[in-house]
Amino acid sequence: MHTDHQGASRQGHARPASPAAPGPGLIELARALGQVRHEFGRDLPLQTLRVFIDIAINPGTHMTAIAVRLALGKSSTCRSISALTAHTWRGQRGPALVEVQDDPDEGRIRRLHLTSRGEALAMRLNAPVRAEG
Repeated sequence: MHTDHQGASRQGHARPASPAAPGPGLIELARALGQVRHEFGRDLPLQTLRVFIDIAINPGTHMTAIAVRLALGKSSTCRSISALTAHTWRGQRGPALVEVQDDPDEGRIRRLHLTSRGEALAMRLNAPVRAEG
């Protein structure tokens, strides 16, 4: 730390050192985002991808449980779920990764499951990273 002629301290503006190579977590995230872009020709918002992953991990879950687990508002969660279904909340054609089913025991609850297309994407996202050679 240096002081100027009036005694005020100033610090250098050097950038922090960057790691030599990204860690496995960043590599996995970049790979997953690239896979989603390749699959759909566009990016899914990260929040929507988080909802997709939550449904893959918790088949048969419902909107309120996802909102709690991911600390999202119910309306945001609902829009993300809709963006993953065959027809989005805006009435557009969606990617059909998730299907909504009525709960047979509790009519007010709608259960969320991956479609076969969603399961295939989840399997590809879950594949181990291949060593770059």
